[in-house]
Amino acid sequence: MGISVAKYVIRFRLSWCDNSLGQLEQLKRFLGSHGIKTGRIIYFDSWRLEIGAQESVLSATRELLRFCAKKHDELKAVVEYLENRITGTEAVERINNAVRSGTREGITRRVEIPWTRTDGKLVEHRIAISIARAKNTRLTLKQARGIILAYRPHKVTQAELARRFGISRTTVERVLKGKNRRFKRRTAGVAQHGQRRGTEAPIP
Repeated sequence: MGISVAKYVIRFRLSWCDNSLGQLEQLKRFLGSHGIKTGRIIYFDSWRLEIGAQESVLSATRELLRFCAKKHDELKAVVEYLENRITGTEAVERINNAVRSGTREGITRRVEIPWTRTDGKLVEHRIAISIARAKNTRLTLKQARGIILAYRPHKVTQAELARRFGISRTTVERVLKGKNRRFKRRTAGVAQHGQRRGTEAPIP
């Protein structure tokens, strides 16, 4: 089992390795028949099959719990975290205990994720919105006009404009649709003017 620790959430992976490609293909079909999504089978020293989608990790881990005595506590921590019953800090500490007891190889980790999975995702989302809003406040009238002049459907995309001007794609969309209150009146008619003159805004 693999674990990726981010700032607000933890992601788990289940993987199987075997020298027999046929064995893993059979396992992949079996998991798929039970609604469990897997990745492609890849070769790296041996054949490898991995489950990365968290809902599929949860489904598979619930089933494995019934058969894995040695890994029981470790797998139970995964299930309880993905079901929002324990925090990320608690889940990692339980896995650390497995390392200390010798039932898991690797090193112990020290993390501070005092949220359940769902709460951590909410915190992550709120912070992303705050960052986007902070970027929005730096948008100038000159940039807003430049965005409107530079936009060309199917040629210059909103994502490209967001990168050019150092703002979020949502901000670009709001400017183009006239939903940005700060510039709505002051950018009215800019697109038509640019089309008549054939001008485009300079790239900052």
